[in-house]
Amino acid sequence: MSEGWNIAVLGATGAVGEALLETLAERQFPVGEIYALARNESAGEQLRFGGKTITVQDAAEFDWTQAQLAFFVAGKEATAAWVEEATNSGCLVIDSSGLLALEPDVPLVVPEVNPFILTDYRNRNVIAVPDSLTSQLLAALKPLIDQGGLSRISVTSLISASAQG
Repeated sequence: MSEGWNIAVLGATGAVGEALLETLAERQFPVGEIYALARNESAGEQLRFGGKTITVQDAAEFDWTQAQLAFFVAGKEATAAWVEEATNSGCLVIDSSGLLALEPDVPLVVPEVNPFILTDYRNRNVIAVPDSLTSQLLAALKPLIDQGGLSRISVTSLISASAQG
């Protein structure tokens, strides 16, 4: 692989993890090494990335100093288990689990809406991203917010029970 970021994907065997790997490859994100991480029972599985086969590793045995950037797409339990070790190892974590979304010292970023908040990520070496509904809604509403024509919004979201596990 070419020079670039050494990236860990925690939750690589899930639907979001596989889609993330596919997107990184399709968009030719500058990847040095890619580490597919999951629970012990998924370790050893094979995934494709950028035309190559990569082997899923057990997150419990991963050396976080190998990664500069980690995408946590495995849920709150996995984030709780590994975020401190990853960030203390110098790895920047982008967390989509929601676990850290309301922490005051963790920037909650929707790039189209508040990219300026990224300057605060070094407080804990974590960037939180909201769920997809929130991100899409805010991106669509941003022009109205900028024009000052929006002061309040009420939203009802009907999410299937299966989406919550």
